[in-house]
Amino acid sequence: MGFGLNDRNKKLNANEVCKVFRSLNQDPEEMKIVGKDIPISGWLAPYQHLQGIAVRKDYAVVTSSTQDGYILTGKKGSSGACFCFEKYEPLIKSAKCSPVKQTLRRVKLYAKQFLALYGVLDHPGGIQTIGDWVVVPVEGNDPKRSEIRFYKYKGKISLVKRLTICRTPALGKAGSVGITDYASKEGQRYLLATCPNSKHIHFYWTEANVPLSNCGCFFKGPTKWWSKGKNALKGKWENYVNGISLVADCNGNIFFMGLYGKPKFKFWPMGFKENYADLYKVKLKWVGGKLKTVRLEKISHKMVKCKGTSFRWGGSALVTSPTAIRLFACSWKVQGWFKKKKKIRVNIFS
Repeated sequence: MGFGLNDRNKKLNANEVCKVFRSLNQDPEEMKIVGKDIPISGWLAPYQHLQGIAVRKDYAVVTSSTQDGYILTGKKGSSGACFCFEKYEPLIKSAKCSPVKQTLRRVKLYAKQFLALYGVLDHPGGIQTIGDWVVVPVEGNDPKRSEIRFYKYKGKISLVKRLTICRTPALGKAGSVGITDYASKEGQRYLLATCPNSKHIHFYWTEANVPLSNCGCFFKGPTKWWSKGKNALKGKWENYVNGISLVADCNGNIFFMGLYGKPKFKFWPMGFKENYADLYKVKLKWVGGKLKTVRLEKISHKMVKCKGTSFRWGGSALVTSPTAIRLFACSWKVQGWFKKKKKIRVNIFS
């Protein structure tokens, strides 16, 4: 039993994933999301920033820590290089207010943080889409609390609470997520990965032949992978906490992409001039219907030339055809503070 188009992503041809990855252009196609009502950073929050980007055929999704965290959608405009701001969904429902009130609330939140009164999940991370679904990791001040949330896009974005993965304190944060469906021996499954820090990846999975739109769908796990553990890969492991993606081929092989930027200057956030994508083959070992171990095998590495963007501020991948894949990166912040129309810059590598 296969999954419907709304519950799955396209697959690459078998044995061509590495070839397609290496053929990606280093120079990007530039795109933007424009609109007069795009939320900007609060007055006392210079380090609020964009953190996740995903682009589909008809819409784009961006996550941000601005205004207590939000998920923004843009709809395809008449120009292929432009998406029109549609609306945004705040992580904290009271976040839609004036800049003054937003700033006062942020000061209150900082006071709670100073007093170690944690619990506010207001910072979404690196995302990936699958069909009509957007998977978003959310964390906050508490280093031991995070969630992985599933949003459905149908002209607007809405949270589907039954799929939320609440991570235990022992697992820590969830900086970025990747998800794919793939063909297993038992049938079609989902595999989800999240990167909590620079050394670990946690993998979740579902039962076979149960699509996300089915009320019986839920994720099991996690199975942990450690860069220095028994199944550690050979070669250098980078910090992919800001952007990862999973893709699959038509034979059921799964591939992990780690996206990262290296700062030109250590303390200047705009200086991520070097941006890279690493490709790994994922090998799963099942025991008694449970994912026992995961092994990652590094098979390719690529540098790209971001223009006004960086994988540090959001990166993801999407298979667009059996022989094509796209990588996305977005800008640090919303641009055009004093202009009628604000914009978010996006780079597309294909």
